[in-house]
Amino acid sequence: MRYIVDTSVWIDHLAKPITELIEILSRPASIIMHPLVLGEIFLSNSKKSNALYKELLHFPTTPIASLSEIEYFIQNYQVQGKGIGLIDVHLLYTVLENNFQLFTHDKRLQKVYKETISNYNVKLP
Repeated sequence: MRYIVDTSVWIDHLAKPITELIEILSRPASIIMHPLVLGEIFLSNSKKSNALYKELLHFPTTPIASLSEIEYFIQNYQVQGKGIGLIDVHLLYTVLENNFQLFTHDKRLQKVYKETISNYNVKLP
């Protein structure tokens, strides 16, 4: 199983180690970084987040979806108006496109993720 780990989890992990994340990290090639998550961590600009950013650069990354891919996803998977942002939509798209799991502490994102998986259990074009 491969995971995209949301910024919320990484930031929480800096404050207090998260056992589930440590377990995932112990499995080889289990985490794929999304470049937008890396960007968010880089923007936080603390000593801890800068050190984390440097470590996360060692993980493989996924490509960033094109605008047309995101537009398709938003229109066909009905995620608009659900209280999630553009980076969240990118994460959802990437997770569904690649059959990854999403690990997030963001309650809205988690809810939309579960709804999308249960309502549209199909691979994107």
